[in-house]
Amino acid sequence: MEGPLIITTQQELTELIQRAVSAEFKKVTEYLKVSGEGKALPETKNCLIEAASKITGLAISTIRTKCHLGEMPYFKPPGTKKLQFVIAELRAWMESGKVKSVEEMEEETDNYLTSKKKKKKK
Repeated sequence: MEGPLIITTQQELTELIQRAVSAEFKKVTEYLKVSGEGKALPETKNCLIEAASKITGLAISTIRTKCHLGEMPYFKPPGTKKLQFVIAELRAWMESGKVKSVEEMEEETDNYLTSKKKKKKK
């Protein structure tokens, strides 16, 4: 541990804070470069099961099971054993499982009943 910290001016405090924040920012930036996190994946890009796990939030074993049961979109290039996924298809698959809110169901019901009343009047 270093000795006692004595700051005599506001300028010294500002510089100390800036150096500390800058050093931490560099560490985080380097981590993101090495880990590949923090990068937006192009929707047309293919990914392997590890990235699919990060995108969907599902465990790798769950993804393998869903692929085996035909519940999840994937492909295997000829001559390989690795599952691959198209990112846009994964996102679409995730959105297809959206459960409607009570407000959305009520709105659909109102629209349906309104259209039935109009048909009866004709």
